[in-house]
Amino acid sequence: MSTDRRIVLFDLFGVIACHQRPGALEQMATLCGAPADTFADAYWASRPPYDAAQQTAAAYWTTVLRRLARPVDTDTIEELRLADIDSWSRVDKRMVTYAQGLRDRAEVALLSNIPSDHADAFLAAQPWLRNLDHVALSGKIKAAKPDPAAFHTASPPCGPHRPTSCSSTTAKRTCTQPRPSA
Repeated sequence: MSTDRRIVLFDLFGVIACHQRPGALEQMATLCGAPADTFADAYWASRPPYDAAQQTAAAYWTTVLRRLARPVDTDTIEELRLADIDSWSRVDKRMVTYAQGLRDRAEVALLSNIPSDHADAFLAAQPWLRNLDHVALSGKIKAAKPDPAAFHTASPPCGPHRPTSCSSTTAKRTCTQPRPSA
C-alpha cells in the first residue's frame, strides 16, 4: 500500500506481543543442564545472527550449547527451539485491536527482530498480522534492527524517497515525528 497517509511503525515484542515469558530462560537452562545466568548470557550473545537469518535454528542452538560446554544433540536442540518459540508466543490483545484500529487513519507497519522459525510459528498463530500494511520480520527479510535495511523493508514509504511521517512505537513510549509542512 502506498499512499500519502501517515505510517505508524510498531515493534512487536514488548509492544503488540508480550516480552519473553517470565521464567522461560530458566526453563531452557534446565533443559540443557546449565546455570540460568550463564545460559542467558550465551542465549543473548549468540542471538543477532539468528535473528537476521544468518544462522539456522540448529546452528544457533549449537553455538549456545557449545558456549555452555554442553553436549550438542538434535533432541536437545529441538526441545530448546520449541521452548524458545513458545516463550515469545503471547500477544497483548488490546494492542492488536489498537494497531488494527489505526488502519482507518494510517498505514500500519510492523518491524521485529525474530528468527525465521519463530516468525513462521508467529505468523501461523496470529492471522491478524495479514491485516497490517507492512510486516517485516528480521528472519524473513534477512536484516535485523538496528540495520537501516530492516527499517526500509518494514515500511518502504518511510525511506528517504517519500516525504511522510513515521511514528515509532517502542516498548516504553510512542514517539511521533510530525510531517514537515510543505
